[in-house]
Amino acid sequence: MQPTWYASQPIVYNVIDEIEQAKQKQCAIVLVKMLSEGSIDVRILEATQGYNKIAQVGKRYSDGSTGVKRAIIKHNFPKACLRVCGVNTDECVADTVKGIATTWPKSKIEIAREACNSNYKVSDTKLFKLCGENKNVVIIRRKK
Repeated sequence: MQPTWYASQPIVYNVIDEIEQAKQKQCAIVLVKMLSEGSIDVRILEATQGYNKIAQVGKRYSDGSTGVKRAIIKHNFPKACLRVCGVNTDECVADTVKGIATTWPKSKIEIAREACNSNYKVSDTKLFKLCGENKNVVIIRRKK
């Protein structure tokens, strides 16, 4: 997530919570950035500093699934269960999830809803549609 996307600011600490949970469980982390939008938020980079199960990929368009899949294969990260978060929910998140879900239909893909946001006023319609079309995609919500 990059700070140039204003939708990232309200959820950056939720994303960092997801990173901390992943580190505690020794899960792999793949950071994706839009190449035209600058660096990943420094707070996210600090949260991942020193962690060895991490990869960073760039993308030119909303679908980052190609880079994510390449990083998972290159680093031999497990693909049985993936958790996705970021901005924009209705574009980058949804398109990346769709790209992974259609290629790896046996992978469970969790969308961490509280760690997603959008620059636009949208509903979760596109995410719900993804879940309906891909039985391996679920939206998860944080337990309160």
